[in-house]
Amino acid sequence: TRSGGLPEVLPSRDYIKKWAAGWRKRFGIRRAPLPMAIPADAPSLRAKVKCFWKMLAFQRGPEACDGREILYLNVDETSVPYTARPAIGCVINRKQYKSSGLPAVPHAKIQPAGRRGTFTYCAVIASNTGIQPALPHFLVSNGTRLSSKVVKAFKCLPKTQLQVLRRKSAWVTSDLMIAILQEVAKALEPFLHQFRPVLLLDGAPAHVSEAVMRAARKLNISLVYIPCGATSLCQPLDVYAFSSFKQYLRQKYHEHRQTATDGLPSTLA
Repeated sequence: TRSGGLPEVLPSRDYIKKWAAGWRKRFGIRRAPLPMAIPADAPSLRAKVKCFWKMLAFQRGPEACDGREILYLNVDETSVPYTARPAIGCVINRKQYKSSGLPAVPHAKIQPAGRRGTFTYCAVIASNTGIQPALPHFLVSNGTRLSSKVVKAFKCLPKTQLQVLRRKSAWVTSDLMIAILQEVAKALEPFLHQFRPVLLLDGAPAHVSEAVMRAARKLNISLVYIPCGATSLCQPLDVYAFSSFKQYLRQKYHEHRQTATDGLPSTLA
């Protein structure tokens, strides 16, 4: 612009992508698509939410209730990164850092595999706070990232409701969803004389398969599917739980980093 026009030969596309990646890494900026804003008064969205509440009202009806109290459950999964994103702080140049008296290595290097990989965390929440402590929740990982040695060490820790599942893939499939439903039904057995479980699910492919529907019917769990595009309004885990849960995970990760010898928490931690 200062010379009165663009240069005749522009930088190559690969050079621009490499430079932009370095710039984002330097200032801790993440590139991602902006979420699509759906108007609150969109007729289709309002119709979907209205339909969802009608389905819940049907579950509360006297014919479906059989005298027991309705227990609403919500099962959903979310990705959890192996290494939380570092907190963004002050940016100073290398010369100023060396003269500041801080440690020689300003950061712990994270390998590419640690930056890219994720676990799958599957949460189960209930509308009754007295039943919530009895419900299981699950952390799913592939065998490459989670060694059998770590799983054995985890089993030696104080027992909680968390179940660590080491599988070929961290993706939630129909078979895994059926296993999760079986564990939930097992945890609910002492309460079935008083409560009738109604499970809210989104429209993920692993949730809507015929095998999952048949398994839920066999376990006496009623399924109510949240309409597509309305999970941010109707699914409790998306509305209230996952955001604060991930903030908690990032906080604990940074606390572990402060006590780790090399700045990187162990997989078991």
